[in-house]
Amino acid sequence: NRLLNNYYNCSDADLRQDICAGLTATKQDDNINQLLADVTDSNKIKPQDVFYFISWLASNRYARTKAWQWIRDSWSWITEIYGGDMSYDTFVNIAGGSLRTRDELQQYNDFFDSLHIPALERVVKVGRNNIESRLAWIERNQPVLTRKLSEQ
Repeated sequence: NRLLNNYYNCSDADLRQDICAGLTATKQDDNINQLLADVTDSNKIKPQDVFYFISWLASNRYARTKAWQWIRDSWSWITEIYGGDMSYDTFVNIAGGSLRTRDELQQYNDFFDSLHIPALERVVKVGRNNIESRLAWIERNQPVLTRKLSEQ
């Protein structure tokens, strides 16, 4: 709570970003839920900082599923706030850069294919390729890594 209050009241962009990095590294569901609830409140989190919060939560293995769900649940808000902006596709990039299971790939495909947004077609395809490449790497290397780690 102290870090959140420091973030909300901080005017230094670099310090806000550092605080955001610390906050989004959380492992606790309550904290993850609080951050995801706050990102749509521009009195708490500036719209230009939402990308950091969602990206870093999506990169956090404890928060990835919730961040991905937030992107899908909040798509109308994302479109309203960022739809006419050059950074509109950032949320597609965040998903493409963080998802790492076959189920998440299917969710990604189902969600973005259902939107039919021509302006996002290219970035959706790139995200799909990123996820597929990551899955291929995991599937190829996980048995060897697991074996090596169990030998330690």
